[in-house]
Amino acid sequence: MSSSGIQIRSTLPLEECVSRLSAAIDADSIFADTGSKPVLGSVTRWSVSLRKRISGRNSFQTRLTGTFRAETEGTSFHGKFGIHPVVRLFQFFWFGFLGYHLILIAMAKSTSGNPVGVFATIAGMMFFGVGLEWYGRKDEQLEIQFLGDFVKQVLGATISE
Repeated sequence: MSSSGIQIRSTLPLEECVSRLSAAIDADSIFADTGSKPVLGSVTRWSVSLRKRISGRNSFQTRLTGTFRAETEGTSFHGKFGIHPVVRLFQFFWFGFLGYHLILIAMAKSTSGNPVGVFATIAGMMFFGVGLEWYGRKDEQLEIQFLGDFVKQVLGATISE
């Protein structure tokens, strides 16, 4: 199991894998604090999205997304670990905005006024963004291990890199 992806093989048929995994999780919703199962998410025949149940919210929480594929002797699951795509998009805009303004400050050194205050604000926003992501992803390796083990156990499967 690598930090970015996982391949799991099960001797169970595809529909049984979908059924078992669906039964083992609670639906992921805005009301995620209802239910008692350790994993939240959604499972269909075509896609899987899972995350560990935690108290509170963490937009940077590691998720496992992937797909099932029926094979002659069972089912394979191919998944990737990462943060929610909307959070990744927000990061792109956040750091792009900051980078753009840092370039403007560097180009405006000949203009009147003092860009130090603006630079300090942008640097503060940059440190805040980096710190927020670091704090939000501090449990990433534990969650990767937990989610991989969870899927392996539910499907009675083996992990193959």
